[in-house]
Amino acid sequence: MHLPLHVESHEVENGLQQHYFGQAAFLGEDRMKPSHPSSSIPHLVDAELARHRAAARVGDVGGAWWALERAHILSQPRLPLHLRVHWSMLIYALRLHDLREVAGQVARLALAPLAAMTGRVPVGNTGRSNVSAFRPMPIPDDLRSVMDGGPR
Repeated sequence: MHLPLHVESHEVENGLQQHYFGQAAFLGEDRMKPSHPSSSIPHLVDAELARHRAAARVGDVGGAWWALERAHILSQPRLPLHLRVHWSMLIYALRLHDLREVAGQVARLALAPLAAMTGRVPVGNTGRSNVSAFRPMPIPDDLRSVMDGGPR
């Protein structure tokens, strides 16, 4: 078995092993079905956020955004998680001095509660400012299988 992309071995030793091998090994080529679907989505969002931090730490901007986008897709059905992911996106955009992304994340932080209240969450949307906040998008197969097995 190997670590998912961008995860350093000391992170596994420091507690992320549970996320990567216990519930979220699907993040790499080693796919495993979560053992507790009712609690899997929050754990998988946490795993993607950990992947984001690991990628950002080594300067992998593309990998960091990719993990945030995946966390966003997973988080959409649950407003607190959804807002947490947009907040993480905002903080990362600020660190990168990406003003377009900062503006996009501020807008999305305001829009997410409205979308949740009206039932107009664009399923599969990656949450970035480079796509319309209203555009549904295809969900990656590995995320779809987990989302279909867990609560909505």
